[in-house]
Order: sequence, then structure tokens, then C-alpha cells
Amino acid sequence: MYQAAKDMEKRLEALEGIEAPDSIRAVRFRQSKALELHSKFPISADDFSLSFGNCMLYDHAKFEIPLGAKVAITGGNGTGKTSLLKAIARRADGINISPKAEIGYFEQTGYSSTPVSLRSRSCRMVASTA
Repeated sequence: MYQAAKDMEKRLEALEGIEAPDSIRAVRFRQSKALELHSKFPISADDFSLSFGNCMLYDHAKFEIPLGAKVAITGGNGTGKTSLLKAIARRADGINISPKAEIGYFEQTGYSSTPVSLRSRSCRMVASTA
């Protein structure tokens, strides 16, 4: 224990001559200008329609996702949340994505032992701007 205390004293003495910096510099990560997004809304849709079987999930829908936004897509089971994400990932007709945007998607699997089918439910329209 005595030796540990002595070692601590030596370290403290060594710190006496060190001065704290006047300011802290910001860390910057350089990114190619070619990779920057210039659109305020890198993902948007205008007149987007999507159906599952004979059920219309989105009928002439319009939306914009702002650059840097965190967006939650909420709704009940079978209302088209995953279908919308898949449509964005595959750049479906009616969905506009900035050419420089990169879309990543993890497939949802294994959440239920009983498959949910829209065909067994009453069909209802989820989104419409008409």
C-alpha cells in the first residue's frame, strides 16, 4: 500500500508542469462533397399507390421525409408499414429518392407463429390524399 501511495505522488508531481488547453478543438470527419445530399427532402412520394391483393393500402399518397429526420411509421398489424418501407427500399414508382441517398433495410422475421393475412381481414384504405 505504501508503494502505491508513493507511485501516486510521483504521478501527481509529473502533472504539475502540464497546463490545460485554452480551448478544445472540434473533431471533424471529412466527407467527399460528391457524397453530400443537397435535397431538403431526400425521400418523398407524390401520387404513391400501393395495394396488397385487392386491398388498397396507399391511394395517391404524398409524403416528404426531411434530411436528418428520425421518422416513426406507426399503425396496426397489416396496415402497410412494412410494405411502405419495402417500397422505399426498392424505389417503387411514385417514390422519389435522392440519387446520393443510401437506403438500408433489415427484414422482419420470426415475430409470430401464426401468419397474419390481409385477405382474412376487412380491407380498408390506410392513406389517401384524394
